[in-house]
Amino acid sequence: MRSSKRDYYEVLGVPRNATQEEIKKAYRRLAREYHPDFNKDPEAQEKFKEINEAYQVLSDPEKRRLYDQYGHDAFQTVSGDSEYSQQVRKDISKTVEDISIDFGSEDVSERRERRRSQKRPVEGEDVNFTMKPSLEEVYLGLKKVKHYFFQFLSFVLVAYGFYLLFLLLLDTFLRINRTLAFPISAFITLTLIILTVLYYIKHKRLPL
Repeated sequence: MRSSKRDYYEVLGVPRNATQEEIKKAYRRLAREYHPDFNKDPEAQEKFKEINEAYQVLSDPEKRRLYDQYGHDAFQTVSGDSEYSQQVRKDISKTVEDISIDFGSEDVSERRERRRSQKRPVEGEDVNFTMKPSLEEVYLGLKKVKHYFFQFLSFVLVAYGFYLLFLLLLDTFLRINRTLAFPISAFITLTLIILTVLYYIKHKRLPL
């Protein structure tokens, strides 16, 4: 009986001859996209489990060899005395314990004993995993910080420039007309601020 599960290579979106680095990179990208903490889609949790299951097999050279040779059948309980069954039992004998734990294929008595000795997982419990950023991600992050820093500095310089302009206008108009000095200086400064904001909205940069 063939399994209805999707092909693990298809799940991770990699070719069958993909390197371990390509598999790891694809897993990290999909894990970020479908992790339930970041993706609130109702199907995200099942998708994340499918991605994690595929990675557990393809990231392990021995499990991957078995999967490439027998597909999903390599991780199902094998019965019968056919040549195929005997060969599968022979190939997976040294890894069957690890695979059984990963995919729940231990026999009923072992499963019951394990459930008694281990605490049941809480429904909805968070899935924790460590994700190290790549050099490219670090570079892009630093580049973004640099961009926002200079943008903030530009805003400070422009604001200070408007402040000095206002003081200059006020000092100039005080010599001409003390009554109208403040409103005229404020009007001119405010008009220039509005024009600067409109310029920024249109061009996404300050007129420096």
